[in-house]
Amino acid sequence: SAHDHKGYMFTADRQSRKLSRDILRFSKESTPIELQTRISADPEMGIGTLTEMVWEVVVPTCSYRMGVSEMGLGLMAISSQGEVFYANLWLPSRFSLLYTYAASVVVVLLIFLVGKFVDVKRVFRKRQEMQGIY
Repeated sequence: SAHDHKGYMFTADRQSRKLSRDILRFSKESTPIELQTRISADPEMGIGTLTEMVWEVVVPTCSYRMGVSEMGLGLMAISSQGEVFYANLWLPSRFSLLYTYAASVVVVLLIFLVGKFVDVKRVFRKRQEMQGIY
């Protein structure tokens, strides 16, 4: 089910519609999948004969709001010969990305404050020099 926001691949027999293999759960360690959907070319139709298998791919969530640790986007390429290539493009974890954003904001603020401090120091130095002349 897509309600748990994780990625799966189901493989079933085309005729009986029953699972023919174990359900594959996608994780960050999963390798890309290559599937062959056609057995042989059909010269009249220009397409091949379909295989006996049917695959259903459930793509993992790509939203941080779903509360899962592994989020990703699905990438699928289908050739004219019926070859299917599927891979998950995994996103960084939610909290490491938030910590990176927070650290970036702190660094930018520090650079800004140091720049302002240097400007204020320069103004006071010029003011003291001007008071010494008069």
